[in-house]
Amino acid sequence: MPEVIYRCYFEKWEDFMDGDLTVDGEMRIYDFVSKEEWEDEGKPEGIPVLDPFTQDEARKHFAAEGYPDVKFIYK
Repeated sequence: MPEVIYRCYFEKWEDFMDGDLTVDGEMRIYDFVSKEEWEDEGKPEGIPVLDPFTQDEARKHFAAEGYPDVKFIYK
């Protein structure tokens, strides 16, 4: 199983949770939006919507993408 890390750009999970997802050393920028945010501004193309906007929902999203054991690291 690959090592999967989500490095959050903020100190805690709150209104924003942009970061980068690293899978076995390969990194990609990753952003999440809340349901309320995209309802106000329109859903951005290719950005996952979390409802509710929590780390647990992000974990479920990553599991659905094939990464069930993501380690979250905060700034």
